[in-house]
Amino acid sequence: MFLTITIFLVGFYILVKGAEILIEGASSIAYKFGISTFIIGITIAGIGTSLPEFGIAFLANLAGEAGIAVSTVIGSNIFDLLFVLGAAAMLVPLVMRQEWIKSGLAWNMAVALLVGLFAYFGTLNWFGGLIMISIFAFWIYKLSEDAKVMNNDKETERPRVNKLSFSLGMVVVGMAGILLGSRWVVDGAVEFAQALGISQALIGLTIISIGTSIDELVISMVAAFRQKMGLAVGNIIGSTIFNFLMVFGLSAVVAPIIFPRELLFDFAFFAFSSALLYFLMRRGKEEHILSRLEGLSLIFLYFLYFIYAIIRG
Repeated sequence: MFLTITIFLVGFYILVKGAEILIEGASSIAYKFGISTFIIGITIAGIGTSLPEFGIAFLANLAGEAGIAVSTVIGSNIFDLLFVLGAAAMLVPLVMRQEWIKSGLAWNMAVALLVGLFAYFGTLNWFGGLIMISIFAFWIYKLSEDAKVMNNDKETERPRVNKLSFSLGMVVVGMAGILLGSRWVVDGAVEFAQALGISQALIGLTIISIGTSIDELVISMVAAFRQKMGLAVGNIIGSTIFNFLMVFGLSAVVAPIIFPRELLFDFAFFAFSSALLYFLMRRGKEEHILSRLEGLSLIFLYFLYFIYAIIRG
């Protein structure tokens, strides 16, 4: 038990330090090229932190365990959108600029409806997978165009600007620390849960979907604390869209994904949450501040879903 707790604590320390290093490197790159940290958050941080979900879902679907693959992705996305965003807003009220909402939350809502449609019909084959990959490629292209004008984050401090090679190295080292730390945190939590006799079903529900989102949680909270609002929000949006389009898309190209009918509610709930958040954030002409109260409401909504998921089994 002592070793398990030690692994958990050391992993958490590495996770936090990795997030700090990645944020400093990413902020330096954004400032050097005049790119919004929101774009950096969506691409470098958002996609990078989705690697655990991609690995688990891809291998699970390849092994014929589509239920694990699908539940990991949808569970992680719901956690990111409600709990992670809510926790970051609870720490520091998040400034949500309208261009972020249009480039991120609007796309997130549209993608949620698209994936929900595939889930309703039950199967995502190789052709559908290619469609998703193509949509993701177009979205990245659109972001690259938006990056030319989305270059003022109104952040409170200027990041330390390092050489490009050093900043890229910080991003790589930070990401490695995040992946290693999150792995140790998950392993420690699994062993701790097993030692307490918690059922495997409950371990899967909490550890697989929530555990793979620890890196997103830490990055967004550290970024919010450091007033890097674009990075905090972009990390979440980038992760959810990448999970749906690329994780499902690439997995379906290799082997068809069979969506379990019992998870239709989860897809509908994510689509509802995405639409609710989008229309909530559309208030205000230039920006909307996601307050601590609104952040608490998102967390409360997640816990309602979590309790329902446990009762449902």
